[in-house]
Amino acid sequence: MKNIYLLIITAFALSISSCTIEDHGNYDYVEVPKPVVANLDDEYNVLLGEKLTVTPTVTIEGKADFSFHWKVLLSNGYIESDGPSLTFSPTAEVGSWSAKLILTNNVNGAKYIYPFKINTTTVFSRGVMVLSNEGGVARLSFVKPDNSVMPRIYKTMNGKDLPNSPQQLVAANFWWGMQFYWILCGEGEDPGMKLDPNTLSVMRTVRENFIVPSSTPITFGFQHQRSNGSALIGIMNGKLAQTYALGYPLSDPYGMWGDGYLVKGDGAYKMGNSFIYVDYQYMYGYDENGKKLIRFDPDGTWVGDSYDVSSPAAGQTLAFDPKNMGMTKVLYMCLIGTTHFAFCQDANGTVFEFQFSRVPAAKDIVTPLIKRQFVGSSIVKSDSKWLSSVTNEFYISSGDKIYKYNRITQDLAALTANFNSEQITMMEFADDNTLLVGVQSGKIYFVDITLGVNGVIIPSKTITGIPGAPVDAYIRQY
Repeated sequence: MKNIYLLIITAFALSISSCTIEDHGNYDYVEVPKPVVANLDDEYNVLLGEKLTVTPTVTIEGKADFSFHWKVLLSNGYIESDGPSLTFSPTAEVGSWSAKLILTNNVNGAKYIYPFKINTTTVFSRGVMVLSNEGGVARLSFVKPDNSVMPRIYKTMNGKDLPNSPQQLVAANFWWGMQFYWILCGEGEDPGMKLDPNTLSVMRTVRENFIVPSSTPITFGFQHQRSNGSALIGIMNGKLAQTYALGYPLSDPYGMWGDGYLVKGDGAYKMGNSFIYVDYQYMYGYDENGKKLIRFDPDGTWVGDSYDVSSPAAGQTLAFDPKNMGMTKVLYMCLIGTTHFAFCQDANGTVFEFQFSRVPAAKDIVTPLIKRQFVGSSIVKSDSKWLSSVTNEFYISSGDKIYKYNRITQDLAALTANFNSEQITMMEFADDNTLLVGVQSGKIYFVDITLGVNGVIIPSKTITGIPGAPVDAYIRQY
């Protein structure tokens, strides 16, 4: 019986497949013309406080009655409007925003969507922000891409001066945009400001950045840097100080000094002004009272000298004792590859170079590698600036000169750059192959240190007109 049913189904299927179905319908296809839109760009740029007006022209063959609907997606949602023109006036937010024109032909109901972008910027979105010292007063100036200078721009926009004795400009720039500047100074009851990077308005002062108000006098060290995002780590009153780094980076209390912000450690240590900080891993500094290396966990927890020191090979001695280095002051610390460096000065003013490695364990294992008198000891001054490259070179300023030191060969040589006998007051990297050098008269030079080039000034990039002596700078690209 099953076989009979199978034969019947198969025959029926074959009869259907052998039929030819003819469509005798009579269709009249009409192509609907599409509109041609002009005067609508793919991308627009507009400064905060200015007005962008977009008025496209629309043409089409045949009869049409168009309506225009505009949508711009900002961080807090869409703004929408109707009419033949879009008027967009950004007031606060800097960024790149998706927008679209929705064009409707009311004759036939057809809709057409035209996407584009709007970039909102400020005059401060691209250029160089410069912190300088003009007769002791901190000045903030901005250098536009054409090298023209907007001097004393903070005072112009806020009607008052920054604190005295400027020390550092710390920028917080993320992939989604610039968030703030910290201006840190060496004098005053309230020695610093956190500024909006797009308007330079004061977001809060140093005193206002304490979760629990503090009246303790504040003295900053000369090295502060971002840690774990937009938190701040550095030296305050001779101790390590770190802001909160938990939660959302753009909401309080992230980035504020809270309970335990000042790492008291053993109570007696005095943190030198330079340290090695490796994000989320560890930190080493120099205790100028105990004359030893001290360690901190990445969250700022005190470890001190509770680390192990490797044993020397048979018949050899350690290069130095990291728990008894005997140096009065640390000048510069850095990490190149896996080698840690500390340049320190003894009581006689002689500079020594220390190198050590570190192996993570239940207790870090520190291996002293080298202790030697620095071949450039005689060129080091109290105001010398130090930099280390990602390879083996160090750059040290001395008066009106910059020296390059190779830590492998111990070669020390002055760069070719001639700063016309002017005192160097700032030195940092513009990029891996360029130094940014400020001098007493208010000039900033770009110095080429590309492999094979011995530090040549790039004349076309020289900036002039900075009020006072440059102290710090930040190159902003967006």
